[in-house]
Amino acid sequence: MSTKDKSPAEQALRSQAEAIVRETGLAGQREAMSLEAMQKALHELRVHQIELQMQNEELRRIDAARERYCELYDMAPVGYCTLSEKEVILEANLTAATLLGVVREALLMQPLSRFVFGDDQVIYYFHRKRLIEVAEAQACELRMVKRDGAIFWARMEATIASNESGHPVFRVMLSDISDRKQAEGRLQLAACVFSHAREGIMITTADGTIVDVNRAFTRITGYSRDEALGRNSRFLASDRQDQAFYAAMRHDLIDDGYWSGEVWNRRKDGEVYVEMQTISAVPDVQGNIRQVVTLFSDITAIKRAEESLAASEELRRLFIEYAPAGLAMFDRDMRYLYTSNHWFADHGLDKRDLHGLSHYDVFPEIPEQWKEFHRRGLAGEVLRSEGDRFERLDGSVKWVRWEIRPWYNAQRSIGGIIIFTEDITANKKAEEVLREQEESFRLIAENLNGFVAILDADGRRLYNSPSYARLLGEREIVGSSSFDDIHPADRERVIRAFREAVATGIGQHLEYRFLMANGSTCLLESRSGIVMDDEGRTKRVVVVSHDITERRRADEKVQHLAFHDTLTQLPNRLTLHERLNHSMAASKRSGCYGALMFLDLDHFKPLNDRHGHEAGDLLLIDVAARLKRCVRETDTVARFGGDEFVVLLSELHTDKDESTLQVRRIAEKIRLSLSEPYSMIVKRDGMADHTIDHHCTVSIGVSLFISDEVSPDKLLKWADAAMYQAKEDGRNRIRFCLELG
Repeated sequence: MSTKDKSPAEQALRSQAEAIVRETGLAGQREAMSLEAMQKALHELRVHQIELQMQNEELRRIDAARERYCELYDMAPVGYCTLSEKEVILEANLTAATLLGVVREALLMQPLSRFVFGDDQVIYYFHRKRLIEVAEAQACELRMVKRDGAIFWARMEATIASNESGHPVFRVMLSDISDRKQAEGRLQLAACVFSHAREGIMITTADGTIVDVNRAFTRITGYSRDEALGRNSRFLASDRQDQAFYAAMRHDLIDDGYWSGEVWNRRKDGEVYVEMQTISAVPDVQGNIRQVVTLFSDITAIKRAEESLAASEELRRLFIEYAPAGLAMFDRDMRYLYTSNHWFADHGLDKRDLHGLSHYDVFPEIPEQWKEFHRRGLAGEVLRSEGDRFERLDGSVKWVRWEIRPWYNAQRSIGGIIIFTEDITANKKAEEVLREQEESFRLIAENLNGFVAILDADGRRLYNSPSYARLLGEREIVGSSSFDDIHPADRERVIRAFREAVATGIGQHLEYRFLMANGSTCLLESRSGIVMDDEGRTKRVVVVSHDITERRRADEKVQHLAFHDTLTQLPNRLTLHERLNHSMAASKRSGCYGALMFLDLDHFKPLNDRHGHEAGDLLLIDVAARLKRCVRETDTVARFGGDEFVVLLSELHTDKDESTLQVRRIAEKIRLSLSEPYSMIVKRDGMADHTIDHHCTVSIGVSLFISDEVSPDKLLKWADAAMYQAKEDGRNRIRFCLELG
């Protein structure tokens, strides 16, 4: 290498070396040396030169390693400091400066104790004292204070070393453990709550093995902690709830991670008691149940009190609802204390609160004779009548069977009277009413637009109204089975309902298909009523039926119009939203992706402008048909409005990439299908049919979804935005929304 090829630093070094040679007189020795000596010297120089080059290379490697070490030192996740014997900071990395909230230059030459929280100075003092005494690594945990006053927990680890001069220095490592301390605090609090909670707490594995219980568990169940640990929680179960109950509980835990309800268990002494349980599942990182935490309270006493109260309430309800007569309780001033439901019905009163009202204000027309009866009752006499005529102010007449008797308070003095009444007006008019009803029934049955039949307890016809001829023709039907003319697919259901009505005495409301005499079928709506004999057994069944065939067709048409587009017969927006909600819920259960496609026809408006809306409508109908052929039966194609369509794909795949490929294939299939030529025949009144050939494309925006983590409206918005991106990119494109994932 020539001198001119060397770097300035190397040239300067050579100049210095030549000067030294001249000063030491080594230059004059060159003429005195022999050729052999010069060759040997040259060889030594070359070897020495190589050694120097190797040393230089090693120095460069060491410098690079030192730089890397400095970078690692500065960027270490913990703070490093070097302290003098007097605890002054001599050196610190960037992490230490960040922890203490100061720039590194301002940190140097400050005592580390300045950053130790006042209450923890004693911890720091004994930490250093111990380090100096034993000359071994020491660690402590204390609170430190940043420059801005913020306090944080730190772990301090220190060792003793020596510097270049042999003086001792302290190497200190600082770690921020505030999060850990907070977690420890929460754990301590949780442990305290766990131990001292009034509710029993039981922790089990996913299979029910008990791993921990608290003191309340022992108090409630009678089992000690050692007796419970390691056993399956099923050992506590009583036989009050079956396996289906626990299976449903497990199902809710898996689906929702939570269950709450009442569970009947058995104590150690064998007593069966009821708990109010709240069960929470603790999942692992994969979402599988790792542990189950059960909180429970013994609510046996509450349950018994509730049952006792419920029994009392039931008795009271039965007394009020099923008392055979009107009943009212009054105080000594004839103010209402209590009334039964029959009292309101028998006296023509609106159901309202009468408590505290005067009986004479409620019934101002009461004659003086009745008031005398009340006074005699308040004096202790029991009075009754099997039938008295009572005329109201409005002129109406009622016949009443009644009884008045005093009631006694805790001091055994008369507190008031109880009046029992029964309206027997209907009994006195029963025969007349019955005759009128029979005549009315005959007239109604003969002139009713519907169909009236009277059947015996076996379903045989005893009477059919004349209108039945429209259904059955003129044949003789009395004595025949009413079930023979019911459609075979509905017959067993109708027979079961009829038998249930006969057995229970409760009429039924049914719809079924009826076989008419002309061979056609109509839809009947029937309501039945039961006629009992004196022994409470079913004697007759009265069935009133109406032909609701046309009404049902109209209802179905209205239902269809409410949920479908009238032009294309595709689901409309309302149906789309309902199915999208259903699809998102199904995705949450199965973990499979779904997709929403928003489609807009390209250049649709020019077709309408040139050929009229008839052509546009024909195109939309053809597009709807093509879309339906491109997707599965389980998918949804909906008309969103105008020339916009939405395709909903459900249950694709659990993998997002695979689902994306599936959607892309379907979208491409749709794009190609809709780009095929259209031929539409437009019919106009008074004019020849006109054939229009048309070609159009579609822009498609796609939005994937998983579970129900976003709203349906947001999914539609994303798919719409992707569709507009396809428009902007030149139309006839497919674009995916990137919002999800």
